[in-house]
Amino acid sequence: MVFGTNIFFYSVFDQTVTHVYNFFLCNLLVYLLLRLRDSFDSTTLIFFFAVLSLVGIIRPTNILVIGVLFFFVPDLTFWKAFIHYSTRFKNAWKIFVVSLSIIVIPIVLWKLQTGNWIVYSYGKEVFYFDDPHIIEFLFSYTKGWFVYTPVMLFILVFGFWLLLRNDKPRFLIGLSFFGITVYIFSCWWCWYYGAGMSQRVMIDFYIIPGYLLALILTQIQSSAFGRNMVYTVLVLLMFLMLLRRIRLNWAYCAGVHPQKKNIGPTFFN
Repeated sequence: MVFGTNIFFYSVFDQTVTHVYNFFLCNLLVYLLLRLRDSFDSTTLIFFFAVLSLVGIIRPTNILVIGVLFFFVPDLTFWKAFIHYSTRFKNAWKIFVVSLSIIVIPIVLWKLQTGNWIVYSYGKEVFYFDDPHIIEFLFSYTKGWFVYTPVMLFILVFGFWLLLRNDKPRFLIGLSFFGITVYIFSCWWCWYYGAGMSQRVMIDFYIIPGYLLALILTQIQSSAFGRNMVYTVLVLLMFLMLLRRIRLNWAYCAGVHPQKKNIGPTFFN
């Protein structure tokens, strides 16, 4: 997941964007949720809402993390119990205080820095939901997710195939989640999200591909041929990803193609 995807680039070369931090927080959120699924306790519950609040103030699109939570715990009985436990007065007031103390951080900073309580920091940059660029987002030479992170195509295809066979509710939730996520992200005015490596906005939710990869690796343990085949494909895709990263770094520095332009004409040069 590190060397085969763009996580490596945004961990080593460009830490100024929020995606690797979102990735960590989403993983932590799922971990806390799974602990609550096993056993409710007040401390874990409050920590869960604290992390959820932090995720919420980092990026508006982080609301999509709700789909991640339902993917890992699709049991409606649990969610009814979760709501009931969270709304108990002894828990609710603590959740309110902790969450509010985190949510007000950007509001207070906006007021101190600009004089306004609410600031839309993206200016005139907006989503165009009537003009999605789904094909370009996934397959374009300009940062297409599957072009620059091909291992994800392998993981999603085979991972969702396994879910379809063994866990249809989770399959439907996961497929719907990625469909909605790709649609929303591809509607941003700058659907390729500037310079960088692959579609950085997808990093936030790599915990689901990570789960699917673990599912694939578990499934192939009983077959030596399948195990060797999958390992070979993964290593090859990881190697191609690293080569592509090295070449892009050289191309950007040498001016072969600009970072924010369509690089189709020079992709194979």
